Amino acid sequence: MLLLDLHEKYQNAFNANKAYDPIVSNEILEGLISDYEKIEAWPKMVESLHLSASNFVQLNAFEAVDSVLLLCENLINNHGVDDVNIAVESYFLFGAAFHEKGLYQKSLDSFNDALELLVGKENQNIQNISKAKNPEAEKELYLSIGHLYNYAAFPLFAMGRSDEGVEYFKASNLFYEKSGHLTSIYGSYINLGKGYSSIGKYETAKNWLKKILEVFEGTEDGTLFLATAYSQLINISRNEKEYNLEANYLKKQYELFFHPDLKKLEGITGTSLDVAFCTHLAYRSLNEAHLGNCSESIELAEQCLDTLLRIDKDVEIKASVLYNLGKSSIDCSDIEAGIFYLNKGLE
Repeated sequence: MLLLDLHEKYQNAFNANKAYDPIVSNEILEGLISDYEKIEAWPKMVESLHLSASNFVQLNAFEAVDSVLLLCENLINNHGVDDVNIAVESYFLFGAAFHEKGLYQKSLDSFNDALELLVGKENQNIQNISKAKNPEAEKELYLSIGHLYNYAAFPLFAMGRSDEGVEYFKASNLFYEKSGHLTSIYGSYINLGKGYSSIGKYETAKNWLKKILEVFEGTEDGTLFLATAYSQLINISRNEKEYNLEANYLKKQYELFFHPDLKKLEGITGTSLDVAFCTHLAYRSLNEAHLGNCSESIELAEQCLDTLLRIDKDVEIKASVLYNLGKSSIDCSDIEAGIFYLNKGLE
């Protein structure tokens, strides 16, 4: 049986597993691994075993993970499987799976293992591909390294090691710039803005976020990038008590809710537009209260509450929105309304 035939044989089964149940996935992989073994397709067998190990991570079956990895090691040693790309992809899968399970140090270790393989000892792989004079391969390598630095930053932030996380975002941006991959470059601007903001370096954060505004403001492109940049700039302006500047960014953010692309982005980001719009109204209400515009603040609070009542999910967001509505009401001396919103938030 040819590799192509095997791919077609199992692809429908993988496609049917839309919810990606790791148990179902491993049942499919078990048959695929067996068939790869029959035709001695050792690299493909190792690749499938790594996917299986990643599923076992999801199931907290760490003894099974160790067993699978030991089998992979034996196959690599006995059959000369020496494919760096397979190993890098596997470490990446482990990193993502460990992060999802909250095992952040293991996640970071996996991403770093992938980086070590991809970069090579003393940057040897980078030097070799530069000497090969293959621009496309060089860009592809830089893009892959950028991705790994980017993903490795998140477990660092999750462990409270934010300064290190920012350094990883900086490295990610450096390689993304070398790759010329624009979507990744713009994403790195956002991540650096968030990262520097998280460690209180607001001026540096704003400089990175404003790069997004320079590229996309006044165009029909980059709606998601702009929405995210505005959100971060709104938070920074509020933290710095620059309420007029915050109002300006809130106005720009409001206009994006009527952009035709925004509905498409709802599916991409997984964030309900109702939730996003309600959060926006709550921030505007609080901003108007800070500026002393109490009638506008109360009007926005009531509009937000109407939207909030239609949302039957996102409990944490509801609580946050109600807290902000309570604060804005109290700031406008409407103590009764403030207590009402705060009590609703506590429910």
